[in-house]
Amino acid sequence: MISAMLFVLAVLIGGWFRFAQLALKPFHHDEGVNAYFLMALAKQGSAGYRYNPENYHGPTLYYFALTALRTFDASDFALRFWPCLFGVLSIVLLWWWRDHLGTVGLTVAALFMALSPGLIFFSRYFIHEMMFGWCSLAIAVGAWRYATTKDFKWMALLAIAAGILFATKETASITVVVLIVALV
Repeated sequence: MISAMLFVLAVLIGGWFRFAQLALKPFHHDEGVNAYFLMALAKQGSAGYRYNPENYHGPTLYYFALTALRTFDASDFALRFWPCLFGVLSIVLLWWWRDHLGTVGLTVAALFMALSPGLIFFSRYFIHEMMFGWCSLAIAVGAWRYATTKDFKWMALLAIAAGILFATKETASITVVVLIVALV
């Protein structure tokens, strides 16, 4: 019970560090490029966005962000909402490794992720990295849980995360190779 409470506390701390004062930092040029594609998608629909694998990443960030844009209007919060949420959801994924990590390991891992300066930085940034990181971790969690439980819902998580991973960045194939090497 105490480990669950500490885990929830870590998730709340992680959420606070990711969502607090999102408009404080001006947009970086990468965020501006992503915002340009998002705004074209918002104004012109799918005709406004064309995937270009030579220069840019896949469309998932823009389509996810479109929901936040429609919900919260055009704001720094709306654009940075999904990376922040995926940053928090990355911490949440650890819960399904609690049997393997143990009480102390789960709490420490969750707190380290919640307080990691790198993870906080990329979670507060309108770029593809946190979605990509969540997908990578979700693949690992899904594979681990399926291997230990044989419950197909974990295979579904793995498949959904792999689909989003490949639709998010072209480097997904490298990540999959790394995950397979880690498995071996």
